[in-house]
Amino acid sequence: TGADRGYFAMETTHDISRSRLSSLLGEVGITPVFWTILPDRGAQDITVNLVEIEGFLGDEDSRLADLGQKEPNAIHWIQVLGSYALPISESDLV
Repeated sequence: TGADRGYFAMETTHDISRSRLSSLLGEVGITPVFWTILPDRGAQDITVNLVEIEGFLGDEDSRLADLGQKEPNAIHWIQVLGSYALPISESDLV
């Protein structure tokens, strides 16, 4: 629709800061709308990041592959969780 949101998760080490991750997201053209982190309780040096972005996000999105290649030792995996269209507002109907 052009007014979409996408979600992905990524596992990172504590060696990379949230500020550095934010810079990397910008470099590959990803604009976070919402971002939260969850420490992995089984591993003290691992964090799982849940990121909501502007725009559609599919499994073949090259931005995610580019992101993973920028810090391969700090970003262990990235997984697309899905996308959705934003609800149509009343002003869109007029």
